[in-house]
This record gives sequence, C-alpha cells and structure tokens, in this order.
Amino acid sequence: MARRTTRDLIRELCTEAGRHESAALVVAMARHTAFVHNADPAPLQRLNQLLQSGGCPVGILTHHTVGGEPRCHARALREWADEPWVDRYLAAVVTAETAAA
Repeated sequence: MARRTTRDLIRELCTEAGRHESAALVVAMARHTAFVHNADPAPLQRLNQLLQSGGCPVGILTHHTVGGEPRCHARALREWADEPWVDRYLAAVVTAETAAA
C-alpha cells in the first residue's frame, strides 16, 4: 500500500470531523501523544511539524455526545490497522481522554 501524504491525512481528518462533533489525528511521539485537531488554525503545518519532530500519525480520535454524556472513540489509520500495539495505544488514549472529560 502506498504511503499517504500529510495532505491525505488532513483530508481524512476533515471527513471524520464532518461526522462527529470534533476529530483529531493521534500522533505518537517518543514520550507523549500529540494531537492535530480539525479546529487547529493550520492543521497541515502542525502535522508536518510533529512529523519533523519524530512523530508518527497512528489514528483518529473522535468526540461526540450521547444523551448528554461526552464519548470518544479512536481507530487506527489504515496504515496501522494490522498492528496490535496501535490498538492498545489508542485504547489508552481513549481512556485518558474519557477521564479528562
């Protein structure tokens, strides 16, 4: 499978944001997790900066409200869909986001 460009990833982010209240690319960094939100003023530049700093985009996190309760969900980008560590990583991100809500 051909690697997608950062523009492709931002397009996917915007598509997901259109289906949910908000969305963010999940970028795995060496010692933390960074996010590129659909509402960022310059999401493409932010993503490129994170990649230049050693980040790796692995998934998309979405937020929505169900019955007045905030909910979030994460899924792996297709490039990482078969990597078990990515599912565990994203599950930890969802747990942290849910606790912060």
